Amino acid sequence: MFSKKSSRRKSNFRNWMNSGTNSYGSTENASRRGSDYERKHLTRRIGSSIKNKLQCIVVDHLVKKFKEKQEYQSLHDSKLFFLRQQYRIIEELRDLLAKVKIGRSL
Repeated sequence: MFSKKSSRRKSNFRNWMNSGTNSYGSTENASRRGSDYERKHLTRRIGSSIKNKLQCIVVDHLVKKFKEKQEYQSLHDSKLFFLRQQYRIIEELRDLLAKVKIGRSL
């Protein structure tokens, strides 16, 4: 019997500690633990900061990919430019060689 009463007291005490107000309606425990609004607001703030960080990471990744694509495109364009330049030089050499062969045959 004593143990039941003791456990009831403990559970009442636990409920009182976990409640937001004491028996007089004061919010001593609530202020110590933080009100529900503050906890929700803090959770919302933490969630929004994580969301902002994720957005920054995604934007950084997209910018990095875009820059890589631009660098690749510029590298590709420069390779094409050099290939075209080499092709023009080869064409000019062929023309010169053809003229030389024609000159020799005359």
